[in-house]
Amino acid sequence: MLPPLFEMDDYASCIDNKHSFCKLEAQLYGKDNDSPIWRSIKESSENEKLMDRSILHRGFCIPRQDAKDLESVKSFSEMLIDKEIGPMNLTSEVNVLVCFDNDFSMTSYDQLVILIIMIYSGLILFATLYSMTKTKVVGVSRLVSVFSLYHNWRKRTTPIDNADYGKLKSMQGIRFYCLLLVLMAHTKLSYGMVYLSNPSFLEQVASKPLLSYVNILDVFIVQPYFMISSWLLTIQIINVSRNHEEFNIKQVGAIILNRYFRLAVSLGVVIALFNTSMARYVGGPLNIENALLHEEACRNNWFKTILFINNFQFVIDACNPIAWYLAADFQMYVFNTFTFYLVIKYKLNAFRTFSILMAIASVLYGIIIFVYDMDIIFKPSIRNMEYRILSRSILFLITYQSTISVFGCCSVGVILGLIYVRNKDKTVKIDNITTFSWSAIFLGLPLLVILISRQEYRGVSAALLGPLVKPLYVLGIGIGILGMSFGIGGFLKKICELRFVTIMGNFNYCIYICHLPICFMRPNDILLPIEVGYFKMIEDYLKVIVKSVTIGIIMTLAVEEPGISLQKMMLPQIERNISEKKLRKHEK
Repeated sequence: MLPPLFEMDDYASCIDNKHSFCKLEAQLYGKDNDSPIWRSIKESSENEKLMDRSILHRGFCIPRQDAKDLESVKSFSEMLIDKEIGPMNLTSEVNVLVCFDNDFSMTSYDQLVILIIMIYSGLILFATLYSMTKTKVVGVSRLVSVFSLYHNWRKRTTPIDNADYGKLKSMQGIRFYCLLLVLMAHTKLSYGMVYLSNPSFLEQVASKPLLSYVNILDVFIVQPYFMISSWLLTIQIINVSRNHEEFNIKQVGAIILNRYFRLAVSLGVVIALFNTSMARYVGGPLNIENALLHEEACRNNWFKTILFINNFQFVIDACNPIAWYLAADFQMYVFNTFTFYLVIKYKLNAFRTFSILMAIASVLYGIIIFVYDMDIIFKPSIRNMEYRILSRSILFLITYQSTISVFGCCSVGVILGLIYVRNKDKTVKIDNITTFSWSAIFLGLPLLVILISRQEYRGVSAALLGPLVKPLYVLGIGIGILGMSFGIGGFLKKICELRFVTIMGNFNYCIYICHLPICFMRPNDILLPIEVGYFKMIEDYLKVIVKSVTIGIIMTLAVEEPGISLQKMMLPQIERNISEKKLRKHEK
């Protein structure tokens, strides 16, 4: 009988009696290497499909007199652990993660944030009520309406009168469906960061072949965002260069500056909230140590997130680690914008230029994979999903977060954007062969990539396949979007262009940046290890969707949309109809 992987003392009574509650890890060692218990522990430690039984996770109530400092807590904890494992001929080394009591005091920063929220909420309420009484938005009403939830809701949900938007409406649906998959993946991941009463359930589920394919899918679900972002940038730059008959460095600066502030305003508000003591008041004992580590990361590294460079950090050091995607995307956005500037200025072949750059990046990425002897992707196994592994994984950092790992996806987006712009006014003959071929690529190519990625690779094979799997995955999705823009797709096209999902796609950004605490922070009313099961996982996932979407919509209407409106008033913008203005001026 192995010692339980997770155990906790009574948290509520511990805090009520003003003792300290400490979370710790105990590394086990065998006194007798041939004992059946130690052999079983050793086997679990070496099998990545199982949770590591050589590390015990404990939550102890430490009496006040024994919690004077870290050493006294460690000594008292080792005594408790040795009492438990001594009869099993085991010994241990304790690592104290965090100790806390109920003596939390609100900081001056917390009070300032609360005051700002109250004042801003009052402004939002006033603007909303004021705008609902006005039929025309002019003068002062126009400025006030910027902060109106009613006005901003109408802006976000009114169909966009734009030919490209109409043709590429499926992008919105795909973005929202990808977001739902992200929420599902992070809900699953959250179980690797809490105490479980039945950890063997996760091992049983992970052993099922179907779920192993779903876990591989988790690695790819964010990649279409990079492809779509680069595709839309391509359309924007080509439209600017055609309308202005040039694409100069001033326009490059305006595009990048507006992109930065569009992303940074909402993200900055989220980071400001993460820098408060929210985790201490809302978080419960199940994973408070992770919440406090994140709070510390935000105090130390918030500026790396707001500058969009936090994808070069380990998860444990990153403030809002899910913002790695925004960092990589913004870096590629800047790179592609400057590349387009050079292509247009020196009249280079855009298709050839971006293809060559993609090839160069793929070679460099393959060399990195070979040198570090890595697999082609980060495999989300039971072991890899343990926070102590994931949070410091160099494999995750390089093959998932790094800019070069998504370079190919962005290049595919640019190339598909070029193809779309050159052919968007053409008519495609839709027949059974066309529809079948399109469906085979749209659905088959991503599935093929998942099948390939499930295998283990090393050395030359990993170096060759690693740079290809993500671009091939998004190529399938991209060809699906391209086909739908020409009317191909039938039922699949209807699913991707449903009115509801295209509207929800308008709230994607804020839902994404706000969902971290919803997925991973277990509230303070959960005081015992969680018993996980299929029903529990579905229930948690649905709760995450409802909460994330609700908060994301509020954040979009109250912060992102006002930020965009003010940005358009204050920052330099590129005029869209410059050709028409020149024509009217010439006629005069």
